[in-house]
Amino acid sequence: MTPDDAKRAHRKITLLTACVVAALAAPTGYDHGGWVNAVVVTVIAGGGGLVGGYLVRHRLIAALTKSAGR
Repeated sequence: MTPDDAKRAHRKITLLTACVVAALAAPTGYDHGGWVNAVVVTVIAGGGGLVGGYLVRHRLIAALTKSAGR
């Protein structure tokens, strides 16, 4: 896997993770305080997923590139 392919894969993995975390957080926020709380919890959880994904970006890209034999 080339570094560009690894970056593309990382982008897709991070976006998917953030969307799943946000989707799972929305009902929890709604149960604990209605629609406003659901929106706040969704934004915070999705943003946290994005930040967490990009904090491990260099390590993940290096691992994906190395595992392909480069």
